[in-house]
Amino acid sequence: MQHLPPIYDPSVFEQTDVEGAKNIILTAEDGVSTQTRWDTETPWLLKLINQHMVKPKCLIVDYGCGIGRLSAPLVNLGHPVIGVDISYSMRQLATDQISNDRFVAITPLMFDQLVDIGIKADFILSIWMLQHCLDLEAEVSRLYRSLTKGGLLAVVDMRHRAIPTNQGWVNDGKNVIKTLCDYFNLIQQYPYAAPKAPQNLRDNAYVAILQKIR
Repeated sequence: MQHLPPIYDPSVFEQTDVEGAKNIILTAEDGVSTQTRWDTETPWLLKLINQHMVKPKCLIVDYGCGIGRLSAPLVNLGHPVIGVDISYSMRQLATDQISNDRFVAITPLMFDQLVDIGIKADFILSIWMLQHCLDLEAEVSRLYRSLTKGGLLAVVDMRHRAIPTNQGWVNDGKNVIKTLCDYFNLIQQYPYAAPKAPQNLRDNAYVAILQKIR
């Protein structure tokens, strides 16, 4: 019997309520609940990101913003934030959750159109996103085009890929950090050492800070 190749299926990210969205954004692992991860990993990551912030109140793009876990506190610090997400429901939930004139949630296509007319970010976040995207090269190229020269990109990802398909999560073997380094200069790489983070993440995840230098 012939086995059909898996088909990309990002519908897992279409969640109709906040709790469902939280559970897919930060899954419970190794006995650590979603809420515990939300409460402990978020401030740790924000502190690390703020150490590398380009300038006060710079334009930030939260690429794969979900329901605005990181966008919300950055908006509260005075930054204008553009959230980009493929999920309609996540964008709606983020807009409702944040409800601030300094935040907007848009599709990747709309983001491309903004970049085409010259709007570029000073700082981009890509948190738990590149491991899941279908076309890694295209996504990294988009991030490169949308960042100002000298701007920074903060990436959090696992060391393996996990693409959502109709046959479950698939690893296509592509290397996210290597692909990023084809475009950006790697400034700093940290182990994922958030308090109470699941052991799987401590062993297999990382935070990378990269810069667009050309």
